[in-house]
Amino acid sequence: MTTEWLADDAHRAFRELCDTVTPSEDWNEATTRMRFIDAVLFKVLKWDASDVTSERYVKDVGYLDYEFGSRPHCSLVLEAKREGAAFVRPGREYPPKPVPFGLIAAECKDAAAALTQAQNYANQRGARYSAISNGRQWLLSMTFVPNQSIEDRLIFVFESLEAIQSKKFREFFECFSPMAIQTNLPSGRLLDARRAPAPAKLSTTINGYPIAADRNVLAQAVGGVLQLVWDSIDGDQDNELFLKNCYIPSEPSEEMLRTAHTLLSQRASTDERLAAASVKSATRKTVLEHQERSDREQPVVILGRIGHGKSTFLKYLRHVEAKDILTRLCRKCALGS
Repeated sequence: MTTEWLADDAHRAFRELCDTVTPSEDWNEATTRMRFIDAVLFKVLKWDASDVTSERYVKDVGYLDYEFGSRPHCSLVLEAKREGAAFVRPGREYPPKPVPFGLIAAECKDAAAALTQAQNYANQRGARYSAISNGRQWLLSMTFVPNQSIEDRLIFVFESLEAIQSKKFREFFECFSPMAIQTNLPSGRLLDARRAPAPAKLSTTINGYPIAADRNVLAQAVGGVLQLVWDSIDGDQDNELFLKNCYIPSEPSEEMLRTAHTLLSQRASTDERLAAASVKSATRKTVLEHQERSDREQPVVILGRIGHGKSTFLKYLRHVEAKDILTRLCRKCALGS
């Protein structure tokens, strides 16, 4: 199954869930988890229950709400809060790209505290990702990024169910689905190094670089002469002297004969004589000598791929190898007419 199909299928399930269940501020954490977060995880994102552990005790930290990953490995930790706990300011809209943790902390202390708690759990379990949710709002971050302070760490923010459903479901799916977590998909946008500009080219360290290229005078002269020679040869390929000294006759091979037999059989599949006969190689002179001995003109078929020298072969035949035979054939035709 493709990513596109899975995302579309999950989007339909998410719309159906939002139409039938609406999180309420009266729900406590347990009710929020049971009625909505569980439905998103298992019915929409299609997490396998065998890959999800809840209420795992972590020493010196406490009980974590959700742990995702094939045992004993943990990839994602999700901390659930009651629906009434807000993680973003009312009416605040976030772009469909990660924002720094420092911005979230400045706007909502509850979100910063919940994220910190989830990261503590994830650090203890060795999980790559840590997330929080109150049912309506979902936030995801990398648990640890080398050489980066917590304030600069990037966070994916899904501020409302409406925003997820209408604008950001693709991003939501690529953050929380099993396939996304297993393939480490969110890290491509959460690692700050991916946003950094490319390093300067090493050539910029050369003094005086860049400078205009100074071509060798002799190379320019030789290049001009060679171009004139090539133009002269290219325009005089019918020349007998050129063909006699530069043309390399090809030799028949078993593969060429098999190909010829196949092509001829396909073009004349109803000709029993051709199907029964075998294709043999022949020299250029023997073919034309048969033409000369025959009482009537015989067709000759030349087979070959485009650009593999059929025209040049005919020129070589006319001007060099079969020049005498073709001259006699032309005289014979002239006398016959």
